[in-house]
Order: sequence, then C-alpha cells, then structure tokens
Amino acid sequence: MNLLSKIHYDHDKIIMLIFDIEALNTQESQLREPLFKRVKKEIVILQNAEQDVIYDALEDKKKIEDLINALEQEQQEIVRFIQRLAQMPMNDDRWFEVFLEFKALVFSHIETEETELFPKIEKILKERDEQLYMELFEHKQQQWDVGVTIGAADISGEFFKRVRAASFAFEQQA
Repeated sequence: MNLLSKIHYDHDKIIMLIFDIEALNTQESQLREPLFKRVKKEIVILQNAEQDVIYDALEDKKKIEDLINALEQEQQEIVRFIQRLAQMPMNDDRWFEVFLEFKALVFSHIETEETELFPKIEKILKERDEQLYMELFEHKQQQWDVGVTIGAADISGEFFKRVRAASFAFEQQA
C-alpha cells in the first residue's frame, strides 16, 4: 500500500463511520456516541498526520500552496464542528442537523484532497522517496493515536458489527 492508498483507506473508514451515524434515528442516539467518538479520533489522527507529513512537506511547492491553505482552513472548520457536536446532546434533533453540515464539509474536504491534491502529490512523490513518506506518515499516525485525548473508547469488534448490521438493515428498509 502506498501513501495515497493509505490515506484513501483512512478516508473510507471515516466515510463509513459517518454513514453509520447518519443511519441511526433519534431513538438510537445512544449508539451515536461511541461512533462519533471514533469519527473524532480517526479525523484527529488523520488530520495531524497529513499536516505533519504531507502539508508541511508540500507548502514549499508554490503551485499547490493555495490548495494546501484552503485544506488547512477546512481542517480547522472540521475540528470546530467536532467540538460543537461533542457539546450537544446527541438525542437532540439539532445535533443531527449540525451533523449533516459536518458530513457535507468532511465529504467535500475528502473529495478535494483525492481529486485535486493527490494527483499533484503523486507527481511530487515520484521525485522523492515515497517509502520514506509512508513510513513517516505511519509513525505520525501512531504518535497521534497515542496522544489523542478526546475520550474515544475503542469500539469492540462485536459491538461495531451490531451497529453496522443495524445500519444496513435500516438502509434496506428505506
């Protein structure tokens, strides 16, 4: 797996967790909390690793400086949404409205990275040692995983399977 494939995989994890939350109704709001904690954790770890490895390394490339700045601003906005959602009661209808705004921003950010930034990164990485970046990225993710203090309890495999099954069943009924 190369660096961009790893980031794409992490994006997919975040997207699936967001879809899982979206599929839950207000009566299932108690299931939102562990999933939302997982989304927060995954986003914080990924954003910090991207910042430390990719964005910082590419800021000197004039042709993508504006794109990097825009993505960094979006990351800050995503963190503000996470903080806002974390302070709201998850069984409140307003929480879900704000969550949908958060979802739109996260999905837009991922699309911009994957369609605009990644093709430019591929060209630059060909000039440099991609394996070095991959190792650094994984190291940074491990560092941030240890350092994340957002109260994210890891979801047990069994619980997570039940939540996904419930989400799938809900989609099938719709």
